Amino acid sequence: MFTDKLRQKYPCFRKGRSDFEAECITCGYGTFISVANKGRVSLNDHIKTTDSERKQAIRGENEALFSSKVTDYLSKVGTKSGDEVAAAEATMAFHTVKHHYSYKSNDCTSTLIAKIFPDSSTAKRYSCARTKIEAIVNNVLAPVSVQYVLNDIEEHEIKYLGVATNGSNHKSTKRFPIVIQYFDWKNGGLQFKLLDVRSTKNENSLTIANEIKETLKKTKLFNKCISLTGDNCNTNFGGLCRRKGNNVFTHMKNDVPALVGVGCPAHILNNCLHHGADQS
Repeated sequence: MFTDKLRQKYPCFRKGRSDFEAECITCGYGTFISVANKGRVSLNDHIKTTDSERKQAIRGENEALFSSKVTDYLSKVGTKSGDEVAAAEATMAFHTVKHHYSYKSNDCTSTLIAKIFPDSSTAKRYSCARTKIEAIVNNVLAPVSVQYVLNDIEEHEIKYLGVATNGSNHKSTKRFPIVIQYFDWKNGGLQFKLLDVRSTKNENSLTIANEIKETLKKTKLFNKCISLTGDNCNTNFGGLCRRKGNNVFTHMKNDVPALVGVGCPAHILNNCLHHGADQS
């Protein structure tokens, strides 16, 4: 296994995809070396077979590679200049999400901003490509936006809400966005808010129901849930008659006896129009 002892002895490696792999930092992402059979011998073999320039860095002849800290490249927290750079990067992250741009589109933005605004100290220190943008969105903007929703629900004394979800495949990942719906007369009426996007190992009904329950309990909204919206398929509702069985609605209703199954209004409307057109 790639142990802490090996990590200290070989600082140019870090844990790979499992405990039995190490990833070479110098060679870049995706260079995995198995230590399951030969242990440190495999790491030494990799060092010996790497090209001379990288070999020097791996062996520590270029000490600056390993002596530098990640924090040396970050803006200083709490300073005016550091806060200005952080605000600029967070604003760009929000702009990217709001207009549905790809994270990759930010890779050249740092250089572009520095060229457009050469007299700005903030622009010169702005550094925010796809990886940092994603981190800001996932770890800063998303939690804050959800907290705003929870604060409004508590302050405006919202007593009831509905939950909706639907499966979506992104390559090999199965994703389920969890959305809540409620009426808030202080904020202009009907509200639709995204609470979370969960990745699941499968699409069976128990897994989906557990993801919904976990999200609602984590946000302390479970006791307010009175309705479920989703595709009118057997996995979600067990068929047209909503019979009890192995479906999301049943699993949810076991904990919320008064739960109402809304189904998918869009599909219902589509079926009505389709049936009406066939009869005309």
